[in-house]
Amino acid sequence: MDKLTFLSFIIPVVVAGGVFRDACAPETCVDLGRPIASSCDCQHYYMCLFGGPSDTPLTCPPEAPYFNPDLLGCGNDDSVCPTPAPGSCPVMCIVPGTAEAIVDPTDCTKFYICDGTSPDPIGLATCQPEIPWFNGAECGGDQAACCAGSSALCDPYCTGDDINHQIIDPDDCTKYYICLVEGPANELYHPSCPSGQYFDITTRRCSADASCTTLCVPSAIISTTTTPSSGGTTSTPSGCLTSMQCTAEGYFSVCSYCSPSYFYCESSSGQAVIQSCRPGHVFNTIPTYPYCILPDNCPYDPSRT
Repeated sequence: MDKLTFLSFIIPVVVAGGVFRDACAPETCVDLGRPIASSCDCQHYYMCLFGGPSDTPLTCPPEAPYFNPDLLGCGNDDSVCPTPAPGSCPVMCIVPGTAEAIVDPTDCTKFYICDGTSPDPIGLATCQPEIPWFNGAECGGDQAACCAGSSALCDPYCTGDDINHQIIDPDDCTKYYICLVEGPANELYHPSCPSGQYFDITTRRCSADASCTTLCVPSAIISTTTTPSSGGTTSTPSGCLTSMQCTAEGYFSVCSYCSPSYFYCESSSGQAVIQSCRPGHVFNTIPTYPYCILPDNCPYDPSRT
């Protein structure tokens, strides 16, 4: 059984009426002195006080990073984190169909708009700041429901609309799956495109004119995170950096060779944090395609396609 850090203390603080509460705070709070889960993610929680939940959330410690609402404590069981259901994150416009929003696989705060008559999206939109995360259907406040980087995009799945069609391999733009029934994609129907071609998610066909599109990108695929302790940029004899000062937002290589680690810069200033691709993947060393890819495809240079 997962060892939990129980939160049994009581904070005798009275919160005055009318105090602003952030968007992630739960709407109801009935058990005074007890923790209650954040509505935005599984790493934070609030304390239930007189007048409602605490104004700001508390963070679970690194050794027990996930809040369990059933056991009222922080632990190591990440199953408490909600994730999008398979098939709930559309990446292609359905034609003929109705106007709808589809996923931008590289950015959970954005989505594409389909008009139901064209296989190409008619525009790109951004979620509003108060509901910043797109969950495959609408914008909301729950970051854990993000499609970008989730298993809903990284695990190949055939929806009802995909039956008798082909879908892209989310990890490898040179491969695709043939969908005959609804459910997880079948490895028996997992061919490769001809040499020099990539799978086009718009036409659902391999094409020499298509660019490489990788659905499973490192937006939310993080297995470890560490913060560099010193400023500047420091390298090791192995050809890998140990720290980096951010000068721009985005993802950057840690090593001069293909390795699972990469830097993430949330802004154009401050220290980068070191993150890691999910198992079986490495970070591309070509700056124009800063994503996690399969080792056999690394390094990948999009300008040579």
